Amino acid sequence: MKIAVVIIVLNLLFACSYKPVSKDIRERFTNKLEGKSTNIRSLLNIDGYYQFWERGEFLKNNRTGKLDSFFVQMLFYEDGSFVYSFFFRQPFPPDVDSCLMAVARNGIGDEFYIGSYWGAYKIDGDTIKAQYINNVSRSYLAPWFGGEFWLKVIKYDEIKIVYMADLQKMTDQDIRSNKEMVSKFTNGKFHPLDTIPPPHGWVKKERWIWRNEAYWKKYVEALGKLSSRKSG
Repeated sequence: MKIAVVIIVLNLLFACSYKPVSKDIRERFTNKLEGKSTNIRSLLNIDGYYQFWERGEFLKNNRTGKLDSFFVQMLFYEDGSFVYSFFFRQPFPPDVDSCLMAVARNGIGDEFYIGSYWGAYKIDGDTIKAQYINNVSRSYLAPWFGGEFWLKVIKYDEIKIVYMADLQKMTDQDIRSNKEMVSKFTNGKFHPLDTIPPPHGWVKKERWIWRNEAYWKKYVEALGKLSSRKSG
């Protein structure tokens, strides 16, 4: 009985503890937020999100019990941040557009800012090189996961995944699997949005993702003021 109580207490402590991003992920995460606009609008329409379909992959829809196509979404922001594979707590609207509008209404406390894969991108010619990181369960004992996408701009409202990798040591099989996955993705289809959730993903609170400490402090202070207004 005592052992069971100890295990429960430890689980609660781990669940409530802050879990720092692992060192290996931070070292491989080379993209940084610069505290200024990336000028991405000159290259790509970002007044909405991009949706990709992974051909041949299906997931069970818990609402309908049927198999649905597997879609991936990406949303880019002018400040160099981006979000991939949107997360919404159930119950949620039946379409992504309505979900994102709901997030914008809910504000920075929405699960979207905690559960999605957030990261930073840089622009290299006609290619967007984006890195992301996530700990889906937010459990102290669960491992961090990070990855990278390279996206070639086909036209102002269309992008194509040309490369993907994990932010960890990869085996030859991992590399082959990622190449195969890249070949399955359709080009990203642009979905315009009237309302876009502000870029307040959890990772922007991390000092290490910012190039300059002054810009990090400025962001954290602004976020604190925003939180105060929301709770007031």
